[in-house]
Amino acid sequence: MILNPLMLWGAALGICIYVGVTKIQEASNHRGPVSVDFDEGGERRLTEAEYKQYKRGNAEMMIGLALFFWIIVAKYSQKK
Repeated sequence: MILNPLMLWGAALGICIYVGVTKIQEASNHRGPVSVDFDEGGERRLTEAEYKQYKRGNAEMMIGLALFFWIIVAKYSQKK
């Protein structure tokens, strides 16, 4: 088989890491306040610092989880 399922998992997790990094870059380049739509709380206006903290927190969680699972996939692939 040309595409191993572990290769696909590794690629998908790599894309998640890339998207997380681009979200952090996007947040650091943002200027000024913004309105954010929260699922439970409705729309809320955030200051620049709050918005950056919100975006970076989400992106860092995505990167952390993707790296964790990427390491697990890499260790599992060594065993196979």
